[in-house]
Amino acid sequence: MSADATTLLPIDSVIEGAAVLAGALGLGDQALPIDDWPVDDGDQVIAATVVAASPFRVFLAAADPSGLLADSERLAQVLATAAQTMLGDTGEIAVRDIATTVARPSVFVGLFADDVFNAAFGVASLETGDHLADVDDIDSLTAPGRAAVYEPVALQGRDDARAFAPGPLELLNDVDMEVTAELGRTTMPIRELLALQPGTVVEIDRAAGAPIDVLVNGRRIASGEVVVIDEEFGIRITEIVAGEGAG
Repeated sequence: MSADATTLLPIDSVIEGAAVLAGALGLGDQALPIDDWPVDDGDQVIAATVVAASPFRVFLAAADPSGLLADSERLAQVLATAAQTMLGDTGEIAVRDIATTVARPSVFVGLFADDVFNAAFGVASLETGDHLADVDDIDSLTAPGRAAVYEPVALQGRDDARAFAPGPLELLNDVDMEVTAELGRTTMPIRELLALQPGTVVEIDRAAGAPIDVLVNGRRIASGEVVVIDEEFGIRITEIVAGEGAG
């Protein structure tokens, strides 16, 4: 594996693997990009080495790390399944050296249940971060003088919750979308279509005074009424169509 984990594991692959892990460990039902690895410098998170054709590391910041580490065999199986999902092949994969570390992943996502931020999962090359020492005694996780183990906090109540907001929709703010106002539709045979001339009246399937459909990229998202603004037509929105009813 190269020094950059993104070469082998793009963010979409990490999301897929994280979703598998979240479901298996009960950490949420969504894996989504986050702006930053939500762990203070010096705080411990769970990490392990994935032994594959191109070895790499996986990281998990979650509440109750001692409980997860206590069943290290199951944790290893879940991490291996997540790694298999990320790599997308059927080659032999093993997970070893499960430990705590203060290292940080280079590619990461958040695990969410509805709007609650439950955990963070990431990957990195073997060259990233410090050495992973084996944890023989779970009590050592909270021993005096040891760096704190990270416990995620729900999005609600955080002053900096926006930093961990699921789905970076801000990235789409400048994307242009085609918005169409549709007065109505009709169907006609080709012979009538070819016979159209200036002055021909075409009857459509919309009653006089009925709302006008507003479509985005061909999908109905709202309805409204025609208005005139500075000698140009406009649409005053009167209803937003619910997502499940759009179409």
